[in-house]
Amino acid sequence: LQSAFVNAIRITGHVNRPELLEACDRAGILVWQDFALQWGNDGSADFRKEACRQIQDLVRLVGHHPCLALWCCHNKPRGEDSAELDSALAAAVHELDDTRKIVPASSPSEHAYTGWYTDDYRDFDKLPGRPMVTDFGAQALPCRESLEEMFGDESLLWPPSWPEWVDRNFQYDLTFNVAGVEQGKSLDEFINNSQEYQALLLKYAIEHYRMAMYRGIEGIFQYSFVDSWPSIGFSVIDYFRRPKLGYRALQVAYQPLLPVFIFRRRQAYSGGRVEGILTMINDTGDPLENAELEFTLEVEKGTLITWMAKLKAVPPHSVTADAIETVSDDFCLPTNMTLGPAHLRMRLFDSTGARIAENVDTMEVVPPPPV
Repeated sequence: LQSAFVNAIRITGHVNRPELLEACDRAGILVWQDFALQWGNDGSADFRKEACRQIQDLVRLVGHHPCLALWCCHNKPRGEDSAELDSALAAAVHELDDTRKIVPASSPSEHAYTGWYTDDYRDFDKLPGRPMVTDFGAQALPCRESLEEMFGDESLLWPPSWPEWVDRNFQYDLTFNVAGVEQGKSLDEFINNSQEYQALLLKYAIEHYRMAMYRGIEGIFQYSFVDSWPSIGFSVIDYFRRPKLGYRALQVAYQPLLPVFIFRRRQAYSGGRVEGILTMINDTGDPLENAELEFTLEVEKGTLITWMAKLKAVPPHSVTADAIETVSDDFCLPTNMTLGPAHLRMRLFDSTGARIAENVDTMEVVPPPPV
């Protein structure tokens, strides 16, 4: 968690091992603790009474942990009876703990799955689920080694035995028809395509949420960090504790100091300009002053061009749009620029010249318009 710069987690719909809360106490990671209640219930008085007894047991069990910041009584409630139940549960928690925030229910409206269950991942710029985004993410296949351990029979892996994959939580329709992940010509290609899509979605979503953290976004919880059973899930670290590309996406997008280049368009033609605005996120308690940003445009076939930008002062705990003070050559491309997909790499240097952050995004160099 710490190496991915995660400073708060949600224990969703269950009670975890005490070692997790003890580790969060030591690391200073805040915890959103769910009661183990999800979706519908039978609405009876007996159910309500037993649920209130159990949620008070939960408070007694883990309430002494300083990392615990919030109680949530119900995840994704359904049915007309849920409001009465959730109010009773919140009151039961308040009897034992009036020092922490108590959320009667985590509503589906807080769960942002654009790019997976609905719509397109680029709609994260509309900040779905705000102000407190309690779920967002996408599935990704584990690595080949983990899939082989999970299935135990390589013949089920390629070509995929879809009933066996679905039994392990693979979401066929959403993978291919909403996310548009390409299956490819081999298992390794399919794994890479799946993990690249999850990483792309998470990085895009986190960057846009963080850029809005002082104008409507109170917090975000990516779903999920690690799988609790050998499955094809939403985790960035699989059941066998092997990271996916999505884990690296978290490490990049959650950096306390983060440069984000917002493209006006992701295509630039040879001899034209790379068009966009730089936003600087400073999640530290110190101002960022006299900093420089190195932009390197790397085209797959070898062309490389570098610009240096001097940045405006960035206050602590702030988001600064249009953060460039001056930039060399105004992001203009040479007329002989190699065409094709390109990576725009940004390296942030402090006043001493030490590199303190790095980010990368993708674009394309296209042919110039005809004269």
